[in-house]
Amino acid sequence: MKSKNLLLLLLKLTFVVSLQAQTEAVKIDDYAETTRENLELLAKKTKNFAERFRKESSTSRAFIIYYLNESKGSCKEKSKTKVDERVEFVKDQLTNKYKISSDRIVVSADSYWHYPRIEFWIAPQGVREPTGNTGYTSDCDCPIVTVSEISEAEGVIFGKSETVIFKASIDLDSVKFKWNISAGEIIDGQGTSIIKVDLTKVNVEEVKASVEVDYDVCCGSHCMKEDSTTIKIRQK
Repeated sequence: MKSKNLLLLLLKLTFVVSLQAQTEAVKIDDYAETTRENLELLAKKTKNFAERFRKESSTSRAFIIYYLNESKGSCKEKSKTKVDERVEFVKDQLTNKYKISSDRIVVSADSYWHYPRIEFWIAPQGVREPTGNTGYTSDCDCPIVTVSEISEAEGVIFGKSETVIFKASIDLDSVKFKWNISAGEIIDGQGTSIIKVDLTKVNVEEVKASVEVDYDVCCGSHCMKEDSTTIKIRQK
């Protein structure tokens, strides 16, 4: 009796594991170039993945998720091209050498990693698409932009006949600036880090200056790119 109950329990566990395997994508392998390229290893991993994928249902899809290499400062096209070449190699191997239909292969980019990285996933039909290891988003420090009023101390009360100067500070070269003000008129500096604002026609109690920045940094899509400050206006 005990043996029969144990057998039934094993069958139930097998069914549960099998059901779970059909309801979520499975990561099969990954490839990373930590120091130097190793195309022989990548080819071997691709072969093993193809052999595994061939055993799956005809409705399953192969996901090739890749991460761009990133360094501090400006994006380096060489880093992007490097991982793109590896992805193209994998896709070419799967479709031409191992005869897997391109319709069943999905290539997608995730976030950034310390080095070029590729992950091999298999997803049965109807399951949520894999997104890779999103716990790591960026190897660089996001540039921080801050806006301040530099005519006098921030927050001081200005007369409406005065000209106010706002400055956006960011520790990065080649930055594009786009300013917006809630009242007054920008008379100089739009597109630069410093603007002059004429308050002559202002009939409000405060003016807010906001800036949006754009720059060529790999992790830029994950960074805050705007800031603002507000000054009070004394009506004369």
